[in-house]
Amino acid sequence: MEQVQTLRTVLRDVPLPLLTPDAARVLDGVFSSLEIIERSEDESPVVVLVGPTGAGKSFVFNSIVGADASPEGVLRPTTSSIIIGGEPSVRITEHLPHAEIGPRADIGITLVDTPALDGDSLGSADLVALADLVVLVVSPIRYADASVWALWEKLDPSRAMLVLNRVSTTGDEAADLLTSVTELFGKEPYVVDESGGGSASITDHISELIPMSRPELVAAIMTRAASAGAKFIVREVTSAAPDIGKVTGAVDGVPDCVADASRYDVQVSWDGTRDEIVARTATYIRDRDDDIVRGSGADLAERVLESIEPWDGTNLSAALDAWRDRCVSVFSDAASVRWRRSNARQLIEQFSWKTAINPAIVAPTRFLRIMGSKLDEVTSQMRSDLETVVCESVDARVGVWRATLDGFGDYQPGGLASASDAIEIQRNVRD
Repeated sequence: MEQVQTLRTVLRDVPLPLLTPDAARVLDGVFSSLEIIERSEDESPVVVLVGPTGAGKSFVFNSIVGADASPEGVLRPTTSSIIIGGEPSVRITEHLPHAEIGPRADIGITLVDTPALDGDSLGSADLVALADLVVLVVSPIRYADASVWALWEKLDPSRAMLVLNRVSTTGDEAADLLTSVTELFGKEPYVVDESGGGSASITDHISELIPMSRPELVAAIMTRAASAGAKFIVREVTSAAPDIGKVTGAVDGVPDCVADASRYDVQVSWDGTRDEIVARTATYIRDRDDDIVRGSGADLAERVLESIEPWDGTNLSAALDAWRDRCVSVFSDAASVRWRRSNARQLIEQFSWKTAINPAIVAPTRFLRIMGSKLDEVTSQMRSDLETVVCESVDARVGVWRATLDGFGDYQPGGLASASDAIEIQRNVRD
């Protein structure tokens, strides 16, 4: 799990805009593979006991789990409960929500005791499909039943074990029985005599026969998939590196912001005028974004544009409100003292910002007289101030581009390459 955690950590550092959409989907697949690997680590191999009534499956089950969890010597019909013992297994308990949970035991496997298969050789088919190893328990008197043979034929020989239970004969009779069973099934059985001899070591024998369990097999497949996917990401990041310079050059080639306040349409209200300035700035910024994408000629620029937040005029709107307040203050300070004896304050609040934006605005004579010789000076000052406010917003957008590209330049895929190699090597060692 250490390699899994390391690979996940370095994958999170991959700058997504460096990846094409297909590569981004590969990255998502690698994360999914790592999750599957982690889940598989908590799953133990599943061993399913099957066999006819009277064969002694419950005796074998109890011997393995070390407790009387399944009743012995009882004729249970095929509809009886399935009993699960040993290590817990999520995939089995979820598949069998109504199964009886037996005692837990630290035996390294999930053991499932099934109802007798008399008359229904397919009754345990679903469980057999989930099993990592199927243990067919037969007795000397019932090993040749048709139901037994029908099930055995359907089993994968590499995932099947035969237990000959309750063997009471000795000498030549025992040898003949063993030969007969071996010839019939094509596999030598594990023998448990009538007194229980052999049951003590049956757990070890089963463990030796379990091939790579399904969780382990899934983990192995997902590990190779994760490693291959991570290496693909490394190649994609490396191939995208030259495009960083192209996009950076396009950003550096963006001309300095030039805002002409006199071109803004002055509305009746300040709110309308402010919104019009924000809308024009948004168009200006959008055009600059498009110029960068076209100027670089690289798909990376489009992906960078998609990765950064869309421009939001909220900050500019607030800055414009602050500018309007400064405008009123500056005009008020520059006005003749005589204005205080009239309603000149109201005139300044109405026409100071309008005149600053567009001097061609027709202002009342009284307003012009109040401002006197200071009118041109403060008008020029506040218009320049407004253009600065707008350009600061535009420059901030260009700054976002630069910061994003600077982050790409710091990224080195070597750590990802090493992590993908490490997890693959670790899995090969385990295999």
